[in-house]
Amino acid sequence: MKWFRFRRSTLLISSPILAATLSGCGSDSSTTAPTPVVTPAPTPAPAVTTTLFQGGISGLEPNTIAQTPVLTTSARGTLKGHVNWTFADDHILLYLTEGSCSFSQLTASQCNVVALSESKTPKPRNVVYENAPPGDYLLWVGNLGPNTEAISVQVTLTTGGSASSLSRPERYDAAYAREFKDTLTLP
Repeated sequence: MKWFRFRRSTLLISSPILAATLSGCGSDSSTTAPTPVVTPAPTPAPAVTTTLFQGGISGLEPNTIAQTPVLTTSARGTLKGHVNWTFADDHILLYLTEGSCSFSQLTASQCNVVALSESKTPKPRNVVYENAPPGDYLLWVGNLGPNTEAISVQVTLTTGGSASSLSRPERYDAAYAREFKDTLTLP
């Protein structure tokens, strides 16, 4: 009987040790959590700026508006018209129209004006149309005077990168365009 008690106490003491030792046996699994796989966001294409038009004209008389040749784009992006002129006291207006637009349509507010600047300042000035869909555009540059002007114009399209935003401007009314009496095309 004494032997049985000894044996029993030995079993009681050794059972937890044996259980702890055997718990790790026979299993190839690890107790650490799996490392999550992180997929990096795709790198956006770098922004590419293309000059669609660059030119100028001297002799833009008061109450005359000039237009660029048709600017055709084949990709969505940001259209930017940059205009500079000679005399700071002249009131220069900029209109960027989408689709076909004649002088008589512009002066009758029948064109799709997607960007404009009718303020007297700053000099030089930009008009910007973000998220511009592929298509045909015209940049109109008007001189309300008082001086005959020499102007320089550059129109660019930037695609890729963060050039395209999700915003789309409303249709604008070219209120001052009614003041123009004559038109010409920039060379």
